[in-house]
Formats: sequence, C-alpha cells, structure tokens
Amino acid sequence: MFDAEETAKELVLLQKQRRKRKFQPSKLDAHTHRLLALHRVGSSLSELQLYLKLENVSAARSTIHNWLKKNGEIRLG
Repeated sequence: MFDAEETAKELVLLQKQRRKRKFQPSKLDAHTHRLLALHRVGSSLSELQLYLKLENVSAARSTIHNWLKKNGEIRLG
C-alpha cells in the first residue's frame, strides 16, 4: 500500500542529500603558508600570481584575492 507521508519524508531526506554542498579544496590551499608569507611581506596579487605560475599553478588574480579574503588576509570595510 502506498504511504504518502512516508514517501514525502523520504523525498525530503533525498532532497537534503542532493542539496548538500560538496567541499572541494582550492588548488591554492597546497601553497597556503608560502602565499600568506609572501602577502604579509607586501607582495602584490600579480606577484603572487607569478609565484604560482612558477610553481605550475594557474590562477586568476581575482581567485587569489578571494582566496586571501577567505583565509582572513584581506579585511572588508
């Protein structure tokens, strides 16, 4: 027999699982300590981008900026 309430509960659980965001680490995370150290001594975003290029990692300046913001290096306001 079809149980509408039970099916609705299962659908809600399935929908929650589908919506759950999957965390994918940034390719910049592997260079965290060096990027943060370079930024703290005054390296610009372009210089950080060049450093990453020398490490065979391509990243746009906006990606580096957002990554620094996420890691607390750039404060809003």
